[in-house]
Parts: sequence; C-alpha cells; structure tokens
Amino acid sequence: VWGPPHKFPYCEGRHYTPPSAPVEHYLKVAKVLGFERGCLVQPSAHYHDVAIVLDAMKKSEGRLRGMIRGECLETNDLKALKAAGIRGVRLEVRRELRQWDEGLFQKQVALAAGVGFVVALHLDPKTIVEKADLIRRMPVTTIIENYALMDARLGVRSEEHTSELQSRFGISYAV
Repeated sequence: VWGPPHKFPYCEGRHYTPPSAPVEHYLKVAKVLGFERGCLVQPSAHYHDVAIVLDAMKKSEGRLRGMIRGECLETNDLKALKAAGIRGVRLEVRRELRQWDEGLFQKQVALAAGVGFVVALHLDPKTIVEKADLIRRMPVTTIIENYALMDARLGVRSEEHTSELQSRFGISYAV
C-alpha cells in the first residue's frame, strides 16, 4: 500500500518512488483472493509517517493489522498505536543501508517489548551470522523477514542457513 501521494506524500531522499497503490485496491485484490486478514508493513517511501498504515487499518474494518518502522518508535504514542491495530515493528539492519548501532537496536527492541510488539528484522545473511546470539536473546517474538535475503543457490548447508536455523529454531544439519 503506497499513497496516493497527494494524500500520503512520499518522503524526501527515498530510495524508490512507487506507483500509487491505495488500500482500496489492496482490499479488492484481497477479496478476490479470499484473504480475510492481513498485516501491512509501513513502507519506507513514507518513512516516519504512520498515517498511511493507520488509514489502511481503519478502512479495512478490522481485517488488517500493521507494523511500523523502527524509526517511529520514539516519536509516537505506542499504546495508542497498539489500540489502533499496530502489532509490530520492522527494524532495518541490512549492512548496505546503515551502520550497526547496537545501542539503538537494544533501545528499539525494549520499546517494542514494552507494548508487546512483534519485531521483524530486515537483515542480510552476514548480519544474521554475526548477530545470531543477540537475536536469540531478544525478549520478543521475532520474525526474520524474507528469510534474511539468503541466496537459496548456496544450499541449506551454507553458514548463512545453518546459523539462522540453529539460532532461531534449534535445527542443525549433520554434514
């Protein structure tokens, strides 16, 4: 769900400019596909503005829940967002997008835990290998988004796959 930009402007300095895709379009497609419920993740094209997710949840008449970006944790009333239907936060920890800041990460996880939010981590394979112990100790339900952008061509025995599987699920492969 993006825009429409005249109602929900895109942020300056964004990495992409998506076509307008209002929630009404999403809801029509969801109906055709038989989706009764869903979860919207606040798009980076709207950066700090949670209004698009709140608007979409309201228009869905209870069928949608939402997730906000980590940057929004300190600038919004989290209890009010939870009451409106927000159920989680997406933390961007991919190497190519930002420098690792463990203090900020811990603060964002603590804020999310304080209101019972799920934390979705958008990270890359190398970060998951390096931060597996930290991820394992997170005091919240954690989602590894997009299977950590792992390259399936490397196979399930690659360091990236086995570290993620062992740290999150206790699964290991005998080689």
